Amino acid sequence: MSKALRSLLWKEWREQRWKVAFGCVILGGYTAIGLQTRLLPDETILLLGVFIAASSLPILASMDLVAAERAEGSLPVLLALPVRPSVTFVLKTAVGATTCAAPMLVAFILACLIAGGREISITRITHILLGGLGGALSFYVWAHCLGVRQSTEARSALLAIGCLAVMCGLILFGEALHRLWDVKALAQLPLLATPFAFCCVTYPPDAELLLHLAWIQTLLAVVLMTWAARRFARLGGTGA
Repeated sequence: MSKALRSLLWKEWREQRWKVAFGCVILGGYTAIGLQTRLLPDETILLLGVFIAASSLPILASMDLVAAERAEGSLPVLLALPVRPSVTFVLKTAVGATTCAAPMLVAFILACLIAGGREISITRITHILLGGLGGALSFYVWAHCLGVRQSTEARSALLAIGCLAVMCGLILFGEALHRLWDVKALAQLPLLATPFAFCCVTYPPDAELLLHLAWIQTLLAVVLMTWAARRFARLGGTGA
């Protein structure tokens, strides 16, 4: 790894580490307190935590990865480094993804230690947290890529919230198709194209559905990342 790449990686981590710590404290605290107090069934507590995390952590992670650089006027300097813009974009994306992944890992460890085998098996805990992690990372890619040209953190966050609303609408639309016309295959299409499809996979999971989901989500992620990386590279000539 070149010195410029190491410096860039350290810069990005230094700027994003507070989000990682914040997410770990909030989600870890919620998981520990909820499972210790037992006001609700263990599975319900975990499902609520996953829903909150998968819908909020990606917005927190993506809102300032590029927008803050543009607002501060430091983006041209960043793009002038001896690192390809596409590599810079991928590195930013990877560091931001830790904001989604680390709190989920902390919640998983705490859930296994506190509630594993009590009301819910460790296998089921793993299924819930992996589904939440898949949904969070997929939504993060959408929010980050769509907001790459936003000039302020507020606009980037609003775009991510709008994206979340559209995706929830697609899920509801698919459910309506299934209930009104009983077309299960057609109803699954809007769901499989949304990040939160991972959160809705039944337990035990259907192997064929998981395979289709993995292909669709991987293809969408590659297309989005390629498109966003090109847009990111062009920002060097547009200033802030």
